[in-house]
Amino acid sequence: MIDYSNAMKRILGCGALNLDYIFLVDDLSAFSKFGLYAGREVVGNRQTAKELISLLNVRAIKSVCSGGGSAANTLAILSRLGMSCLFTGVVGDDREGRLILDSMKGVDCSFVSRHGLSPICIVVLDVLTRDRALYVVGPEDFIMPDTLNIDSGSFDILHLTSLVNEQGLDFQMDMVQQFARNHVICFDPGEVYASKGMDNIKQLISNTDILFITSHELELLTGKDHTSSIGWLIDCMKDQNRHNMSISQYNVSFPAVVYKQGADGATLYSKDGSIKVPAVSVDQVEDNTGAGDAFAAGFLYAMSHGADPFISMRSGAVLASYSLKAFGRGWLEDSTEIARGLDELILEEGKR
Repeated sequence: MIDYSNAMKRILGCGALNLDYIFLVDDLSAFSKFGLYAGREVVGNRQTAKELISLLNVRAIKSVCSGGGSAANTLAILSRLGMSCLFTGVVGDDREGRLILDSMKGVDCSFVSRHGLSPICIVVLDVLTRDRALYVVGPEDFIMPDTLNIDSGSFDILHLTSLVNEQGLDFQMDMVQQFARNHVICFDPGEVYASKGMDNIKQLISNTDILFITSHELELLTGKDHTSSIGWLIDCMKDQNRHNMSISQYNVSFPAVVYKQGADGATLYSKDGSIKVPAVSVDQVEDNTGAGDAFAAGFLYAMSHGADPFISMRSGAVLASYSLKAFGRGWLEDSTEIARGLDELILEEGKR
């Protein structure tokens, strides 16, 4: 990998730390009584989760267990690519909690608290269509560490994703108030936060520099399609003049919306215009869970190393394609080779 030691950006992540139970089934529609539909995320309870897992243990073609959570996926990827990462969140003081923390190899998890039972995410994946649905259960006890003890100089970028517990949103709003003026704030609301509507997460949006979002999440958040809502969202986001830190070190214009479009690629919108990149095709999609998190990791990796917006988007698309090829985070076993490929992409484009 290229030596970026003088320019390396450090990232703090905050979001769910789940243990993912991934089940491959022959018919996703058979689980609609649990509220599971293609592309949707349901927040539920432990008793129903146990019933769902019992049924899946009988009906599933294949099952895999993996560390999960949107920001956790992104930070786990960036750490394996060689970036300095730290995380704040909560896991249970149980076997699942140990497995989750073990899955965060290389990430500083000293600001992760451990109480009660761990959060879980049941991923049900259709073998034919590769459509998937999520059933999420939050931690039993939501006791977050004190962010006042986090050294603001220990990171440059704060990456936020949803927490299912009601207190989670308040915790993250406090975080952006603490760090917004001196850090780049990235935010991926997911379906959990988007479904709360703009009024309830406006404080997070207004402090965001980079917003990652899908078409469905946009409609949930704004009640409008992307053509009429993205420009309005950009106007709601943090103005560059509100930064105390120097942002000239980045070649991406803030604020920016990264509109994730699945198989249709992704588009970056800012006041400078738009940049669209196609999806990178793969021979066989194994698991599309976490592909958006991998895209965010690729984007942030390239952006943190001085890449321009187009290369940052290309890097996101490349990592998303790797993620599609394996269940959970299994694809990260080739992380050294993947990082080398991203470095070559950044260098080659930088020569043009």
